Amino acid sequence: MFIKANLKYPKAAKKEKIQGKLLVGFVVNKNGKVEKIKALKSEDHDLEKEALRIVNLMPDWTPGTYNGKKVSVPFTSPINFKLR
Repeated sequence: MFIKANLKYPKAAKKEKIQGKLLVGFVVNKNGKVEKIKALKSEDHDLEKEALRIVNLMPDWTPGTYNGKKVSVPFTSPINFKLR
């Protein structure tokens, strides 16, 4: 819900009616911080910039655990840009 609530459709992409799904990869480190954010699949530079911006703003996560210890966990998340 965080992404949907904070996403701002880029004006240029909106004007050109550009839509699409991007894949963003990131790591939630053992302190719950989101890091190593990168676009894995992107068809438009403006949509990519917005997707990376919003992932950078995400609040801390609950870190993963393995054998009772906190560990870093990689994630891949789709972000859909769709005009209504």
